[in-house]
Amino acid sequence: LDQTELTSRAQAEQALRSRLDQYTSVDQIAKALEDAKVDPQAGIRVAPLKEETVNGVLIRDSGAIVKAGTRVNAHFHSGANVSKEMSGYEVYKILSGTGTISLGTPLRAQDGSFLTNEEGKAKVSYEPPQPVGPGSYIVVKPGQVHSLEAGPDEDFKFVADVCDNVAVE
Repeated sequence: LDQTELTSRAQAEQALRSRLDQYTSVDQIAKALEDAKVDPQAGIRVAPLKEETVNGVLIRDSGAIVKAGTRVNAHFHSGANVSKEMSGYEVYKILSGTGTISLGTPLRAQDGSFLTNEEGKAKVSYEPPQPVGPGSYIVVKPGQVHSLEAGPDEDFKFVADVCDNVAVE
């Protein structure tokens, strides 16, 4: 990446974080979360909050609940149909509960195809899991595999900005 693209990506990350600053408590999204539908790819309840186009990019704010002791299925965002500055970005802001975020890179063969395990799922090289809690921001970069796990004692509630389509690991 050249310096201009790096600067554009950093600005995009900051813009997405700033969008989430409007959500300061679970009370703001409580009604939406009551009616939240289960996202079969992620395995959690997700509620749409706001949708708008910014500089030609469709950005969706969503609230979500991960039940205590459960996790968001590992997945990544393909980056299709969005500008290169925001391609594949997803930013989370944790409102309540504690847990961990696991981030990784899907492994590829020399021809660019994904390496898969016996179950046909992509092989992933994961970084060590990181603890997160209220006030934490998580920036998921384009093509980065990610999974959130709620702690055992309390539901994990967060808001997220999503910029593109989801591809299951």
